[in-house]
Parts: sequence; C-alpha cells; structure tokens
Amino acid sequence: GARKRRAWLYAAPYACAWLPSMYLFYMALSLIGPVLGNIVISTRGLWAIVLGALIAKAGHHHLEQHVERGILIRRFVAATMMVAAIALYVVSANWQSEASTNHSESNSSQPEAK
Repeated sequence: GARKRRAWLYAAPYACAWLPSMYLFYMALSLIGPVLGNIVISTRGLWAIVLGALIAKAGHHHLEQHVERGILIRRFVAATMMVAAIALYVVSANWQSEASTNHSESNSSQPEAK
C-alpha cells in the first residue's frame, strides 16, 4: 500500500522528465538521421565527466567517487577528442555532400557531346 504509493511518488518526476526527452530525442533523430544522431549522443561522455567532477567537488562522494586531477584531465582530453572527431565527421559529411552536388550541377550544365 504505502510503499507502492511512495515508489510512484519518487518515480513520477523522473517519468515526467523522461517522456518529453524521449520525444525530443526521436524527433532529433528524424531530422539528422540515426547514424549521426547516435554519434552526437555519444558526446554525453563529456557531460558525464564534467558533472561527475562537479558532484565530487561538491562533496557528494556517495554519488561520485573523487578522482585524482591527472585522471580527470586525461578523461576530459579523451572526451574532447571524441567531440572533435564527431565535428570532423559532420564537417566532412557536409563537405562531401556539397562537393557531389556541385559536381552533378556542373556536369548537367555542359552540353551533350554528339
């Protein structure tokens, strides 16, 4: 009875935040495609490192273990390199798309050889 009601009260705010976030996530996937969408969502590692460091610095060691500064810097550098790789993928994909569009337009404007 009371335990079940308390569980629902604890779960309700999470569910109310989760449902719209899933709606927005799938809407974003429909706009940018599943491959790029999953690559972009992998940037959550950078946010996890930053939030984990802030939580540990605030003294909440029961939530996030305190790590040495050198380890934190290595994690941040690795996550930043991942974000840079994603940016390179997006830029190169757009560049290739524009290059192929320009190439097909220049070929279609030339008269046919007889």
